[in-house]
Parts: sequence; structure tokens; C-alpha cells
Amino acid sequence: MSGKRVEEKKGAQTALPEILLKGSVVSALVMLGVLLTGAGAISAGVLGQEMMERWGMLACVTGSLSGGVVSARAERHWALALGVGTGGILFGVLLLVGSALYGAPSSITDLIPALLSCLCGGGAAGILGRKNKKKRKR
Repeated sequence: MSGKRVEEKKGAQTALPEILLKGSVVSALVMLGVLLTGAGAISAGVLGQEMMERWGMLACVTGSLSGGVVSARAERHWALALGVGTGGILFGVLLLVGSALYGAPSSITDLIPALLSCLCGGGAAGILGRKNKKKRKR
């Protein structure tokens, strides 16, 4: 009986990277969609060009929030860690793509708003996206 529980826990532990990857892909796709929407709104003249930085932070928060919810719903016990991990992976992808396209950032302080946006969005998703335990009927 206890051997079966150990196998179930090992199976859940090996599934965590897959859950994290799935949440990260969802967060990257949602972030890309938000960024494309913002680019279209700026091009159409609906938003001013000065809103570009704020729209980028909004994209970070929405992307990590949606990916974190996907991750947190998949594994209830690790919800906060998976949400923050999803936000961290999104920031890493954002940093790698930005560095590849535009070169290294001029200062580390330029990265802090994006890092905080990604981590806080993922953390909020980890807290809010948990499935509730089913209550037993008496």
C-alpha cells in the first residue's frame, strides 16, 4: 500500500517540469497576443507611442498570470511555486529574445520592472488559481 503512494508521488514529481513547460508556453503565447494587440492599437493611433512601455508591462503580467493559472490548476500542492516558476521562465525567454534581437540591456535596472511584472503575475496566479479541496459530505 505505501509502495503505491511512493510511486504516485514520484510520478507527480516528474510531471512538474511538464506542467511548468505547458504554463510557460501558454504565458508566452498570451504575452505575444497582448503585445500584438498593443502594436496594432499604437499603429492605428488609438494609443500613443508613450504607452508602449506600460503596454509591455501589462503583457508581462497578463502572460505570466494566464500561464501561472494553467500551471497552478494542474498541481494544487505546488501552485505558488509553479506560478512563480512560470513567471520566471517567461522573464528568461523575454530576456533571451530581447538580447538576441537588440543586444545586451544597457543597465540591469532596466530589467527590474519586467522581472517584477513577470514574477508578481505568476505569484498571483499561483495564489488565485489553486483548485479548492473537495469538501467531504457528512
